[in-house]
Amino acid sequence: MSAWILLLLLWLAPPERYAALPAYPGWAETVEQRTERYRAIATDIAAVVSDPQERPAVGGQVGRARSAALLVAVAFLESGFAPDADKGPCWRGLDGRGPRCDGGLAVSAWQIRIGAGKTPEGWNREDLFADRRKAVRVALHLVRRSVNACRKLAPAYWLSAYTSGSCARGHEASAARVKLAQRLLAALPPPKEVE
Repeated sequence: MSAWILLLLLWLAPPERYAALPAYPGWAETVEQRTERYRAIATDIAAVVSDPQERPAVGGQVGRARSAALLVAVAFLESGFAPDADKGPCWRGLDGRGPRCDGGLAVSAWQIRIGAGKTPEGWNREDLFADRRKAVRVALHLVRRSVNACRKLAPAYWLSAYTSGSCARGHEASAARVKLAQRLLAALPPPKEVE
């Protein structure tokens, strides 16, 4: 599964394109470094969504693959897989007070809004930066909770609670993430063994 997820990352955000962009101070990456970080992200997503203790965020025959595609889409639209958002801390300007990462309240590539508190799993921001699999696990739980909470809405809006904290808001952001995941699955269908 991790090889397929890596293909999704590379298709969405080719390292050669992103490595060429100006980086935030201290966060420059070569193409090789970015590719290796993508490989690690793919491995971590695959480990969590393949964990038999974890339920997929969405059901169906390819629930785990669809969950992986959703996690990739969410991370891309939340952070663009930026190295500072992924590894922390998020660069927020020279004065450290910029708006990135929800003004410093959100962590990881999935921009999990945690502030100075803890996740329901008991992890703080340092835990999520230190161990990406914990961040993936929290993101999967949040996506699953959002899907369950907003299930009465059209499927495009199932991530509204993730994007806004409420099924009544965040419809446009939800639809963008769901459509991107669908686009990923259509462009690069999961191999049979991933389903």
